[in-house]
Amino acid sequence: ETRRPYKTGFTYLASAGLRFATEELHQYYYDVDAAFVTPERSQFESQAGYSGLFVDYIANWRTESLIYWALLRYQNLQGAAFEDSPLVEQNDYLMIGAGVTWVFATNL
Repeated sequence: ETRRPYKTGFTYLASAGLRFATEELHQYYYDVDAAFVTPERSQFESQAGYSGLFVDYIANWRTESLIYWALLRYQNLQGAAFEDSPLVEQNDYLMIGAGVTWVFATNL
């Protein structure tokens, strides 16, 4: 017997929100230490706080053993705590993804 019943067919989810993160996370991705400063890349120290907004649309088609899925995500970094980092090349982006997931067990 399946402990987690599932439904075959088409489903989708749309979501949106604001992202916030710790200083440590922002430092990991956006800081530039003095040792890595170049004429084109200035030193930068991140702070905790706002990380941007996102809008997601996820759709999938499920059969007995396969899930076909697609993802569309827009993210805007305008006003983010790390917006002035020299590692940020643009303030918004669009991501598209697709894949297939094989469900090899349904009653674990």
